[in-house]
Amino acid sequence: MITMMDMIANANTMVSACQSKVLAISMLLFATATCIDAIYLPGVDPHSFRAHDVVPLHVGKLTSSAALFPMDYYGLPFCRPAAGVHHLDQNFGQLLAGDRTSTSPYELRMQQEVYCQQLCSMDLGSAQKDGTEPNTIVAAIQNAYHHHWIVDNLNSAAVMKPKNKTATNYWQGFPVGFVSAKDGLAYVNNHVNIIVTFHSEDFEPDSHRIVKFAVEPLSIKHDFAPAETKGEEGFDGVIPDQFEILNPLESSKKDSREHTTRRMTTAKGRSAQLASGPVLFTYDVIWIEDPFTRWASRWDIYMSNDDTIPFSRCWQQLFRGLVDMIVMLIMITAILCHNLQKQREQYGPILTHVATVEDSISLPEDQHWRLVCRDVFRPPPPTAALLLSAACGTGAQLFSTSSLVIIFGALGFLNPARRGSLMMGWILFFVLSGTVNGYVTARLYKTLRGGAWRWAKLTACFMLPVPAVVVFAFMDLLSWRMGSTLAVPFMSALAVCAILLAFHVMFVSAGARFGYSASPVESPMPISDVPQQIPKQPRFMNPFITTIACGIFPCTLIFAELTLILANLWKGYTNYAFGYTLMVFILFAIECAMISILVAYLQLCNRDYHWWWRSFCTAGSPVIYIFIVVIIFGTRHLGISSVEAMILYYGYMAFFSLCAFVMLGAVGFFATFWFTLKLYSTIEDADGHETSGKESELTLDKGSLHERQAVLDQA
Repeated sequence: MITMMDMIANANTMVSACQSKVLAISMLLFATATCIDAIYLPGVDPHSFRAHDVVPLHVGKLTSSAALFPMDYYGLPFCRPAAGVHHLDQNFGQLLAGDRTSTSPYELRMQQEVYCQQLCSMDLGSAQKDGTEPNTIVAAIQNAYHHHWIVDNLNSAAVMKPKNKTATNYWQGFPVGFVSAKDGLAYVNNHVNIIVTFHSEDFEPDSHRIVKFAVEPLSIKHDFAPAETKGEEGFDGVIPDQFEILNPLESSKKDSREHTTRRMTTAKGRSAQLASGPVLFTYDVIWIEDPFTRWASRWDIYMSNDDTIPFSRCWQQLFRGLVDMIVMLIMITAILCHNLQKQREQYGPILTHVATVEDSISLPEDQHWRLVCRDVFRPPPPTAALLLSAACGTGAQLFSTSSLVIIFGALGFLNPARRGSLMMGWILFFVLSGTVNGYVTARLYKTLRGGAWRWAKLTACFMLPVPAVVVFAFMDLLSWRMGSTLAVPFMSALAVCAILLAFHVMFVSAGARFGYSASPVESPMPISDVPQQIPKQPRFMNPFITTIACGIFPCTLIFAELTLILANLWKGYTNYAFGYTLMVFILFAIECAMISILVAYLQLCNRDYHWWWRSFCTAGSPVIYIFIVVIIFGTRHLGISSVEAMILYYGYMAFFSLCAFVMLGAVGFFATFWFTLKLYSTIEDADGHETSGKESELTLDKGSLHERQAVLDQA
């Protein structure tokens, strides 16, 4: 019985010859990633401001890594603009992500400092008590909701002070408030220091561009009363006349030129503001000039999260995966080149079917794949062939979509400056890749000798869109119930889904037309009328064991990248390292293909020719471990606080895992299909010519074939 150690021993003879190639490939991939990451197309034109120009500040959705459902900013009792709330236009990607942006009452003017400016007073609701339902602000604070503000299309960073050390977080925005560890009560951040960093243009010193935007949230208990000039109106949320602060800070005193600091808020006699009752909201505006950071590179610190993510670990895993891939590549090359060519010279020409039992028994175990040469291309049953063709077509469509999104992201076309562009890119490329789906499905189904071509086309059209619509509709209803901005209006969702589905069917049908007109893939071996009996397989070739065991090897490459992707999706990280992602994606696909080829070769050596679905499932097996990482991430890093949030997280991630399984399965299937075509094209007939699809006449009748098969099984 052929073992992994035998193949490794054969492969070791080729390692020394491949060392220079390994080094060259490593240097090439590293240089590619470096060059790709250096390219950045911001997607918007720079906006220059002059002194005292109005700088709009917009407020975005409130997000939480525990509740997961984003909320509208003005769904909570925050100050509103005097002219009313106006929502900015959204594209479809922002609509699906629940990214709703609105105007705000904060007034910013270029280079104009503001010192503890009063904004408005709001009644936040009843005080927090045990046994009673908390008000909306308290509930938001307990669920760790964060603000997301925008200035000049730049996200707000958060200046925090954990453990007496000031730090700036460039993800998640800044918190609505905090829960005290002493009394367990919720306190609201009713004061913000708005810190805007700008760069003066070299060719025009009076023109300035914003390069950084940060917010320092503070909680300050203001004891205030209406000023004498204020009317008898209550706390209605409209920007009022100035209130009289009874316990003023140094920064809130008249004619003060000192900004509010954390030291002032924690001084003796000061306390934080409870998230209940009347609250006065105030803000400072601080302008800082940075002569070094230019507008073109202002997103760099957001993309790297200020180097808080250990990319050294990512590169270590990438290098480890590259080494694993090269070792497996050497093993596959050894099988194709060393085993096949040299052993063909050693054992001489062999018939397409074994003529005598003695010839069969004399074959070495790593040549037993020759014994199933007349059955290896036998198509699966009609229903299985239809489903396999549609699954491979859908997987090819997903692979094409993922490749295009990552490539365009690496080139800079899909970046955080173009809000919603990533979601729009996925949808657009998926619809356009429907031609790939139709072509692959039709040609593969034709190769498998299927006759129900209309059903094959319909299955390819709706295999993925139907589950996607069902999942989206259920999550949309759940979002409506939770009052989240993720909820899309029913008629809008219905219209958009109908349009996208119509275009998807059109592109799939066009691709299927070309696929059916193309010639099927010719097998190098004729197929016998009577299938061989498959002998009992060794335990290590059990499908369940191979699926579980083989899935772990490719996953060691993507653990770091998978964590970053999950953080982008659910924790608000802004990481667009598409160059690194492109390298990981390529290596991961290659490793899955190699694992599938290796298992198929061992399967054929044990005279099991049912490799069609086996290769698909083997390549998709890493999804098992991907979903385990998803579960660990949701448990350890998100702290999901409700059943609804759990349904949202695991529902979407289960659907994404299913898509990954189909995509990787298609990659492994086509790699294995190519391998078997190349493998069996090396067999020669009695005249010493390669078969190349030409049928040689059988010298065995069916009865003698079964007799020899039985003798061979006993041997």
